[in-house]
Amino acid sequence: LVEVKSFFSGHDIAGYYKNVQAAIANDTSYQSIVDGSAPKISVENKQTLMALLIELVLSDAILEEGEEEIISYISQQLDIVLLTIQKRVDVMIIRNKYNTKVPS
Repeated sequence: LVEVKSFFSGHDIAGYYKNVQAAIANDTSYQSIVDGSAPKISVENKQTLMALLIELVLSDAILEEGEEEIISYISQQLDIVLLTIQKRVDVMIIRNKYNTKVPS
């Protein structure tokens, strides 16, 4: 999903994943990962990255408790108003409602 976004053209997405996976393997909290990354994100890219994060998290149209916590934390670190985030979450849930099959 992320690789097809022109925003990430020329970036080593697999390398980013490997760094995060290594951090998680070393029991680094997501908060520490975000705290180290958020200051490196330019102001003009914060909203875009947050929208992409929400799109990725809600691709299954389900907002799990842990996912909600992570979205909230990241939005705080990026200084994005929670109301803006809630609107995006609502749109993505509606948009992806029929993307997954519900087990019978």
